[in-house]
Amino acid sequence: MAPNVDATKIHQGPGKLWLHVPEPASGARVTLAADGSLPQPTGLASWAASTPYTVGTVVKDTSSNSQLCITAGTSASTAPTWGTTIGAVVAETGGPVWMCLGAYGAYFAGATEGAISSSLTPKYEEMGADQVSAPIDVVMTADAYEVDVTIKQSNLANLMHFFPPGTFSTGTDTTQPTGAQAYEEITFGGIIAVPKMGVAVISPRRDASGKFVVSHLYSAYQAEAIKLPFQRAKETTFGVKFKALADPTRAAGDQSGTVWRQV
Repeated sequence: MAPNVDATKIHQGPGKLWLHVPEPASGARVTLAADGSLPQPTGLASWAASTPYTVGTVVKDTSSNSQLCITAGTSASTAPTWGTTIGAVVAETGGPVWMCLGAYGAYFAGATEGAISSSLTPKYEEMGADQVSAPIDVVMTADAYEVDVTIKQSNLANLMHFFPPGTFSTGTDTTQPTGAQAYEEITFGGIIAVPKMGVAVISPRRDASGKFVVSHLYSAYQAEAIKLPFQRAKETTFGVKFKALADPTRAAGDQSGTVWRQV
């Protein structure tokens, strides 16, 4: 008898991109809510006084919002008045600058266009000998894990998550016309530390309501040039590519990420 085709193994579903996803313990997976979103994780450190912070660090503030360090520095002796809306920026006097990511937890990256592609690429080196014509062995020398996505939601606060050399700010420019003096902007340029973050793509199973397929890079950086095409015929989109980094403290075979599904 010919083998049956198992439709439950065929996946088709839109993906949602999440950033600042916590790295799970060995043998564990990120915990999903019933709708496939990422609920508040555990273990995110609270802001601490007189502590050096580097760009890319995320802390929990006193209002249980997540704050992303976008300019490095040593924190003050007392907590600042934290921003409470996504994208709000607060600078500690002589210390780090923080951008609010919203309620404590992972950050949903917004509307996307087309497929979110997860690529797993092992790199091999063949070993040969002069006495034989074909390779006699092969060893793995490296691997590369990537997530590619086209983002449609291009507000500047959202863009900051994908543009490491930039600094997001808001303010009022009284030289502009009345009614158009409030602004938000990204300034860029200069050598700074590259932020690293956990990245996850969560996609619903088409054949099993309430179950999801997850592709998770434990620690990754944004490695794609940001291009913002302005045109009349089509809304502005920009492509991003996250490349995984290895965590050498984890076991071999589980240092960069995981792909799993609920069954």
